[in-house]
Amino acid sequence: MESVKTAARWVAVATLACASTLIQAQVKGAGSTFAANLYGTWTRALPQAQDTRMDYEPIGSGGGIAALQNKQVDFAGSDRPMPRASLEQHGFVQFPTAVGGVVIITNLPGIDGARVKLDAQALAEIYLGKLTQWSDPALARLNPELTLPKMPIVPVHRSDSSGTSFVFTSYLSKVHGEFKSTVGVTSTLKVAEGKSGKTSGEVLKVLQATPGAIAYLDYANAHELQLPSAQLKNAWGKFVTSTPDAMQLAMRAADWEMMMIDQEPTFEMDLTNAGCPGCWPIAAATYVLVPLRGRNANSYRVLDFFENALGGGDDMAAKEGYVPLPSKAKNLVLTSMRRWHQTLERSGAGRPMRRSEETMPTATALALAPRVSD
Repeated sequence: MESVKTAARWVAVATLACASTLIQAQVKGAGSTFAANLYGTWTRALPQAQDTRMDYEPIGSGGGIAALQNKQVDFAGSDRPMPRASLEQHGFVQFPTAVGGVVIITNLPGIDGARVKLDAQALAEIYLGKLTQWSDPALARLNPELTLPKMPIVPVHRSDSSGTSFVFTSYLSKVHGEFKSTVGVTSTLKVAEGKSGKTSGEVLKVLQATPGAIAYLDYANAHELQLPSAQLKNAWGKFVTSTPDAMQLAMRAADWEMMMIDQEPTFEMDLTNAGCPGCWPIAAATYVLVPLRGRNANSYRVLDFFENALGGGDDMAAKEGYVPLPSKAKNLVLTSMRRWHQTLERSGAGRPMRRSEETMPTATALALAPRVSD
């Protein structure tokens, strides 16, 4: 009889442990440093985070995609959308989660960075190493109300594979012919006479320690740290300040009609140099990539988590300095998610039990154990 009691206790404990493991299923992600604060906030605040432990490592967009390809993580965050052919090759799908952009930060002693004005020509030539002094007449013409110092310009860039670099070079390649032909669109920008940092945090440290420095950072980090960013002249010839409204306008200017008629949209979009008077010229979306091919229950968890986040996380995103997706974009993403769930089901991936399903056998086991002990 004692062996029966012992066995019953172990059944109860094992069932409880199994249910607990399911409730706390671990999902790993890595990639975009821009998106790290957003995904961390959603994980801590959204109800579904109680069912899934979401761990995210901000190692840069390139690192995140490599980790996903090597099956080291369950999803990747990237500020650079993957083209359709590559998605199909690896069995991934992707979708945008928020809007942001790249802002320009300067370190000019005695000058508020928010008063500095730049255009695409000047910015490209700084990173080409052709514009080397802050007192250059080209910069003086853009800033007649400022007395720019006679000091060298030190361009700072990301040294890792970075989605921020990709967005920045996409913009400069679009608006400056020489930059396009000599540097081009790249996630690994190299500047011969500049300085570098491996992450956004390292770039900021270099910038702050270097008088005369200029750097590109993602908008959310700059917003979080309350860093004043330069004004940029956009495609309409207007100097624009980086604000959520300016980013949102650029997102709305995307070709959503084309995506709506696409049966399998990949959500690739270039929001740089968008054609509207109030648009911030270096806007971008940040993406999540998820494996869809094969039997992967964690892909369900990733899609469920972000479906929940897109449905109820806008206020949190805005508070953290991110720009929520417009409703048209969000509806397209949610429609695609429903289709991806069906694809996972057809592939044989087992849908994880939800909390209500998981707690039922646990309660039954606990209730049965005392009866056998009597």
